Amino acid sequence: MLPEKTLLSIIVPCYNSELYLAETLDSVLSQTYTHWECIIVDDKSKDASVQIANSYCEAHPGKIRVYSNHSKGACAARNMGIDLSHGSYIKFLDSDDALFDENVLGSQIGFLEQHNYDIVYGDEYYYQDTFNDSTQIKKRGCGINDPASFYENFPITSNFLIKRSSLNGLKWNEKLKSGQEFFLLFQCFARNMEFGYQALAISKIRVHNSVHRISNKSSKQHISQLLDLVDEMTNEIKALKISDKAFLKQYKKQILLSVFQAVKAKENKAAAELHAYLDAFKDISLDQPVWMLIYRSSSISSNLAYWIYKVYSYAGRRFS
Repeated sequence: MLPEKTLLSIIVPCYNSELYLAETLDSVLSQTYTHWECIIVDDKSKDASVQIANSYCEAHPGKIRVYSNHSKGACAARNMGIDLSHGSYIKFLDSDDALFDENVLGSQIGFLEQHNYDIVYGDEYYYQDTFNDSTQIKKRGCGINDPASFYENFPITSNFLIKRSSLNGLKWNEKLKSGQEFFLLFQCFARNMEFGYQALAISKIRVHNSVHRISNKSSKQHISQLLDLVDEMTNEIKALKISDKAFLKQYKKQILLSVFQAVKAKENKAAAELHAYLDAFKDISLDQPVWMLIYRSSSISSNLAYWIYKVYSYAGRRFS
């Protein structure tokens, strides 16, 4: 049995979540591991979210605290939560998601302490609108052993738990409109943090209609936000002076797949802007042309490799 000595900070960014917030907080209150603080940061909700949050704060003084973020976005809310928290470990939980059962926190902390990981995560279950067996869409979760598996298996926000000391000043990127959890974890992976996968149900992820979801964005919005993410990844690689070829190969592969997706969307940016996008990795060299590396990858078909080559031709840049 894990001794309850380690304070865990649970950070919940909230915006217009009146339909879901109570279920999220109830999943926290049900935990068998009780040495936690829950910090709710509201982003100027226009519904009853603040009233619901305050009612939980009043019912559980000293355990749940509520703050306002004044419409700065979810990443800024999470950063504010980090600054206001005191726990040795940090757990992010979106206000429309929930912990899978009452044993999640104790299991994650025990697993992390047993193996001395920096970050632990497990299986995430996706549901359409409500959390019940009939609405479950998919289960996702697998280990991270190398750059390729990181891109494939990185956990979603409400899944992972991280040591504050490992975070070591890293914050959520407030400029990004999408891919925020991926970029934070990309920064962690690039710094050689240890990820520990636990084959255990950790989080319930709610899939519902929202103007913020990728499926409800125009192709132009999606592409623009994707380019912003690539820019930040490139800046990170240059700042850390990463030279590992396996890491860079996978990075280029992901960028090329993203370019292909952007062109395929038919509302792609002008060629001049695609030029700038492709220039993001012009100073990073590999032994072979990138398209050949992708062509030889078992996960990429020859047809897709051909179209990636066509993308580069379209953009006025060829492999060399």
